[in-house]
Amino acid sequence: MKLIDTILLSLSVAFLIIGVHQLIVITNNQSFADGLMQSYWLFMLTLVLFLYYRIRRNRQDEGEKMHSGKTAHSDKRVPIPKSAPKSRKTR
Repeated sequence: MKLIDTILLSLSVAFLIIGVHQLIVITNNQSFADGLMQSYWLFMLTLVLFLYYRIRRNRQDEGEKMHSGKTAHSDKRVPIPKSAPKSRKTR
């Protein structure tokens, strides 16, 4: 994991914690909807950072597979059964 990936994941978790804290604090004084509206941007920032982290990780994994000579789907082998199960005839 590179430094930028660690920073993205850490910021994502930190903004999630701050968003939940703000939601709880604001909800004590106002309604739940008001608290959610005021901390909504924190949750969206969390989502954006986490999705960007996942995109970076997927690209890195694909790049490593390309350099090692494997295809993207070579690890996902499905075993083929030796004999197909017999189907039951229904009336």
